[in-house]
This record gives sequence, structure tokens and C-alpha cells, in this order.
Amino acid sequence: MACGNTSKVKKIRPQLTTCQKAARHAKFVALTDDVNGARTTYMDQVQVLAKKHGRSERWTRRQLYLGGQTVRRSRRPNAWNAFVCQRLDDINEGLSKGNRWKLTEFIESHKETLRNDYARLSRAQKNNYEVEIIKMRADKQRMVRDNPRAVQRDMQATFAAMDQEWTAICSHLGVEGFYVAVRGGIEDLSGPKLFFSEKAEKF
Repeated sequence: MACGNTSKVKKIRPQLTTCQKAARHAKFVALTDDVNGARTTYMDQVQVLAKKHGRSERWTRRQLYLGGQTVRRSRRPNAWNAFVCQRLDDINEGLSKGNRWKLTEFIESHKETLRNDYARLSRAQKNNYEVEIIKMRADKQRMVRDNPRAVQRDMQATFAAMDQEWTAICSHLGVEGFYVAVRGGIEDLSGPKLFFSEKAEKF
């Protein structure tokens, strides 16, 4: 079967009216104002927390920003998990350390019993298990340690990834150049990192 050449049809977007342009601009301005307002509120809260607890603003920001991404929300409390963990604690009570049940082994060996007992629980009892999970999570919540070595390793790994990405961009687009990256703050005591393309480095 012969394949015919089909011409590409260029899509033409409809022209916006004056009202539509004004509405789009107003939406963009509102979004920009909200983002700037959120940033201001965030920095104000950082300053309040830092002053209240006698910490630096940099330390406080790291508590609110973990591993390059905002703090993740924990999963919804699961009554089944809490129920199983409580049964595991009950059966391990009094047993020596080497003879205690492991969670996976315990579930595999007592699967039917656990399911039947859990099915007989009332909604109020399941809610109580969920409340216990929330309390346990709050008790186990830890502060992020501002470890200089960990910060240095994270910075080096980030710079290495940036170097590879810059090399790939130069190779793909055929551009030459350089840029400087600095991990913010004089407290970090880390010098700037320079990224050169091959020809720019010789220049």
C-alpha cells in the first residue's frame, strides 16, 4: 500500500478579545500577588519562629524545607496497621529479644485470626486506633539536624548533576559559555562553583 505525503496543518489559535486579554492579565496579576504574599508570610513566620525559639533563620528554614522539597504529608491513619501492631506488641510481650515475632511473619501466621478479629471491631474502636497512630506520629516527629557534612554532600551531588546537565545542554544546542553557582549563605563556608563548556574553559 503506497503511503502518501500529508501536508502538516498549522493550527491557528483564535485571537483573544480585549476583554479576554484584560481578564487573563488580571488573573496573572492576582496569581503573582498571591505568590508574593505567601512568600512574605512564610518569611515573617520564619522570623517569628527563629526569634521565639532562639534559632537562626537559616536553621528554621531548613526545618520547613527538607531534602530539596517541602515536607510531605503523611498518609492517612490506617486503623488496620495500628490494630496489627498492637496485637504484635501483645504477643511479643514477655518474649526475649531473639524469640520475638517479626511483623511479616506474624501477619502470615495469624492472617485469618487477625482479619476476623478486625472485622468484629466497631467504628468507634477503629477510630481509637487511628487516634493512637496520630499521637504516635507526633511523638516520633524529629527535627532536621543541620549537619554541615550532610549539607556539603548534598551540595556536591547537586553541583555534579548541574555539571552533567550543562554539558548535555552545550552538546545538544552547540552553545559555549559558563556560569557560576553559589550555595546561599555565608554560614555554609562553601566557595562558588564555576561551570565551563569545553571551548569557554580554554578561552
